Amino acid sequence: MLARLVTGRRVVIATSTIGVVIIAISLIWPGFLPSYRNIPCTNEQEAAGDYCGTHHIIFIALWLGIGVLDRYGNVVSAISTVAIAVFTYTLWKSTHRLYIAGEKQRRIAIESVKAAQNTARASVLSAEAAKVSADIAYAAQRPRFILMEIKSHRLPDNVKAALIEGQFEIEFRNEGGSAAEIIGENITYSVVTDLPITPRYPLSAFFEKRIGEIIKSSYPYKTFAAIYLKQDELDDIINNRKTLFIYGYLQYRDFLDNIWNKGFIAGLSTGMGRGDFIIKGTLPLYTYTKLFRPSQPREGGNAD
Repeated sequence: MLARLVTGRRVVIATSTIGVVIIAISLIWPGFLPSYRNIPCTNEQEAAGDYCGTHHIIFIALWLGIGVLDRYGNVVSAISTVAIAVFTYTLWKSTHRLYIAGEKQRRIAIESVKAAQNTARASVLSAEAAKVSADIAYAAQRPRFILMEIKSHRLPDNVKAALIEGQFEIEFRNEGGSAAEIIGENITYSVVTDLPITPRYPLSAFFEKRIGEIIKSSYPYKTFAAIYLKQDELDDIINNRKTLFIYGYLQYRDFLDNIWNKGFIAGLSTGMGRGDFIIKGTLPLYTYTKLFRPSQPREGGNAD
């Protein structure tokens, strides 16, 4: 396309140059001839008494040119028309090629803009995919505690003795991909028919752990719950009128210094003098894993 444009421009320039050369020769060449010449008269001019003496060469050239135009006017007009038509065609062709080149450039520009937009969208999708991958990798590596069991050496055979003694061991296990630093825990209990939907943790039940208590991946973490029951509460539990719930949360720090609260709950199921703690999955607000925010209460839930 560029070669065609250059060729068209060369034709226009050559045509213009030839015209300029012809005009220049017409104006300059008389200067190399004698300034004056004698024009011989024809018999008709002599008979008419016309002056056929000496004239300036320019007037002679004009006179000859006018004579040629007068004699061959139709031929000159035809040649001029053809020349103008050729010039017009070359000019139109050059303009048309410029138009085609402009259209091509416009299409290229539009395609470039579309390509840039696609690249931008691809970059956004790539960034989102990278973020998702990073989140997945972080989720796989961060600590994750699971409540394994709540037990007493009196259970499951002697529920009454276990309740009177009131000492229960709670065991978690770090099932995440990295170690966790234990910060504290809040463990409480309640003897009720039904727990409220939203857990309430007494501020006095929060216990800060000693510095440097690290639980590696796949290692257990054990703690204890001490309960003190009144006689009527003990009777209600033994006779299945009410249930003993032990619940709370474990607070720990991961490898990015994020602080997490792991909520848990278990209820004592009794019958025929025997009993054991079971996980209460019907209380989702008690069993959670969530980031601890500085604006939240220290215990991560509602405080009494």
